[in-house]
Amino acid sequence: MSLLMFSCGQAPQRQEKNLNRQQIEQLARIQLPPSSKEIEVHTESGIDSLIVLRFTLDQSDLDSFLTCAGYTEPLKEGFRPFSSQELRDVSWWNPDEAKDVIGGFLNTSDWASEVMVDVSGSQPVVYLKSYDL
Repeated sequence: MSLLMFSCGQAPQRQEKNLNRQQIEQLARIQLPPSSKEIEVHTESGIDSLIVLRFTLDQSDLDSFLTCAGYTEPLKEGFRPFSSQELRDVSWWNPDEAKDVIGGFLNTSDWASEVMVDVSGSQPVVYLKSYDL
């Protein structure tokens, strides 16, 4: 995504800022469960908008979160839609460190979303990337 923006001649504007839950949900096109915590967010805007999230949630909220986010089919075991290298400058973006993962992606006519969940611990860690098309 970042390479695409650079190749089109417009450098992205990176932002690390404190967005409230409502702003995060609007930009990412999701609804965060009440159990969501340790929420980290990074946005970029250029030709397209990008939001990247990492957060933990209760195991009991995982299925309903994924369904509400549009992931109605089961995620694929071992599927890693992105890597830590994509956002090297974002210290908390470390999906490569996840041990046991499930993942998937969505495409609509206006936006796309990729999700990976580290299910190796007692509380799942969700990595989500959503961007305009």
